[in-house]
Amino acid sequence: MEETAPAVVTPVPQSPAAVQSSATEPAAATPAVVAEAAAAAAPPTEVVAPPATKSPEDKPVKDSFYHSKESHRRLRSTYLETRHLTKYKSLSDFISSLIDQECTRLEELYNNGEPFSTDPNEMPRGRPVDG
Repeated sequence: MEETAPAVVTPVPQSPAAVQSSATEPAAATPAVVAEAAAAAAPPTEVVAPPATKSPEDKPVKDSFYHSKESHRRLRSTYLETRHLTKYKSLSDFISSLIDQECTRLEELYNNGEPFSTDPNEMPRGRPVDG
């Protein structure tokens, strides 16, 4: 058996026009390309659930109240200086925790540890009650 030398491939120079025309011609569609295009064009068969929405009870409520400038400064300074040391992710989270702690304390002290049942919508409006 005779051994043959490996063939040497020499590039064939092409004119710029030939290179440009071959670049603009569409590539031949192989079965894999056709299947991929069909899959991309087909409507999804998987049913996607809508994003979970919070129930009205879970949605945060914006609340307003007045407090002294000193209390305001102290609240924000305390949060800013300790946020990296605590679990609080935001000022609202910090304030909510403080409210929960004080409500729990008052419920334990005055209502056998049970939440008060007064309708919160009955909050008097206007000037605070002197007492």
